[in-house]
Amino acid sequence: GLAVSVGGKILETNETFAALLGMTREEALRRTPLDFTTPESGQLVLESIRQGREQAYEAVAVRKDGSTFPVEILGRNIIYQGQPARITAFRDLTDRKRAEAERQELAERVIQAEKLENLGRLAGGIAHDFNNLLLVILGRSELGLADTEGNPSAREHLDQIRIAALRASELTQQMLTYAGRNPVMVEPLDLAEVVRDMVELLRISVSANARLILDLAADTPAIEGNIGHVRQILMNLLTNASDALGASPRGEIRVRTGTMDVSAEDLRAAHLDATAGPGNFVFLEVSDNGCGMDDATRSRLFDPFFTTKFAGRGLGLASVLGIVRAHHGAIHVASMPAKGALLRVLFPASSQPAAARSNAPTDAGTLHLRGLALLADDEPMIRSLTEEILRSTGLDVVVAQDGASAVEIFMRRRNELSILLLDLTMPRMNGLEALRAVRALDRSVPVILLSGFSAAGAASAALDERTAFVAKPFEISTLVAKVQELLGAKCS
Repeated sequence: GLAVSVGGKILETNETFAALLGMTREEALRRTPLDFTTPESGQLVLESIRQGREQAYEAVAVRKDGSTFPVEILGRNIIYQGQPARITAFRDLTDRKRAEAERQELAERVIQAEKLENLGRLAGGIAHDFNNLLLVILGRSELGLADTEGNPSAREHLDQIRIAALRASELTQQMLTYAGRNPVMVEPLDLAEVVRDMVELLRISVSANARLILDLAADTPAIEGNIGHVRQILMNLLTNASDALGASPRGEIRVRTGTMDVSAEDLRAAHLDATAGPGNFVFLEVSDNGCGMDDATRSRLFDPFFTTKFAGRGLGLASVLGIVRAHHGAIHVASMPAKGALLRVLFPASSQPAAARSNAPTDAGTLHLRGLALLADDEPMIRSLTEEILRSTGLDVVVAQDGASAVEIFMRRRNELSILLLDLTMPRMNGLEALRAVRALDRSVPVILLSGFSAAGAASAALDERTAFVAKPFEISTLVAKVQELLGAKCS
């Protein structure tokens, strides 16, 4: 829009200028350009007039109703009806600023994605070597426990080593999950049922002064989730809420589930996975009436190792964000200092019914297996430990140092072999390549894939009833149970 001012008063303008400011042309006349800008921008207008500046500059304009919007102003000194005057052009920058903000948001998301990818590479490299070491610590401590029946002190030391190794393994898995390098195995879950199954654990996990309130909706759709990861989300949110209550005698924590339709605008305001889209979501919400968070804390809430406590607790809510991303969900956070906090995790609703769950204990006993196992792993300590575990079940074992050697042994002795155990990361030929070579010759022989990258490397292996996956570091009972399952053996 254009306006011509003489002596500071607008004597001529067009309809576009008036419409831009939400008024009629007549209402704009006899006023000054300063009437249509904020006080700060008015100083820019005055300076431009005094200097006779003819370069465009940005300012903030004010409409008749008091609302503001960004503009570009370009002024030029002219002669109007024989008098010195100034013609001023106002250009609405709202669309341009919105586009710039969207580009900035996209750039920040790209930077965040690159940071996650770099962290993923680092975490993946660390996880492989670290998990191999943890497996040796865990496995040897378990084997040592079996040899120290008459020495309670030694058993206590070994058991503490075993527990520490398991906790170290959990931290590694959290790091991989946060970095997006740990694809999850999912199944249809009833979110409310998952919460109900954890009620007793939830009650003992909150502050003794806190009141735990469950508000679980009935007949909600299932979600495609990993039950272990969903439990981890709930425990992290609950721990965070409990810590926020401190010693408050009137503390309350509410755990709520339900469904909601989520718009694209809602998702833009949330921490989310890039693939999440608008639609029907099932939510898990944990809220408290504790100390709340200021803007600075809220902005760093999901940063790795960030904490407001005296001592940190590992990845904390950062691992929650990683899990949510892996589930193609989103997280909404609302909080103010002294007003409590609300964290709502959104999971896309599934079209499948929730899977039936069984809490029946697994059969345990002494195994006496028969047959020949082929074990391929390039790490000597892992190879030695795993061989010892397999032999303890009664199996005979032949070992290979890499995938190519494993395939060569399989081709020579396929009629003798009962089961194969292949590490995913090996020289010459990795575990997946070795699996494909084996399956080209025999589609029925049982195969167990082993990896310190959790399920990431096995995701493309098309696991079926004859092909299984065990993550490193594993407990002896986990590996033995999987061997027993594939061989169809019974405990005796």
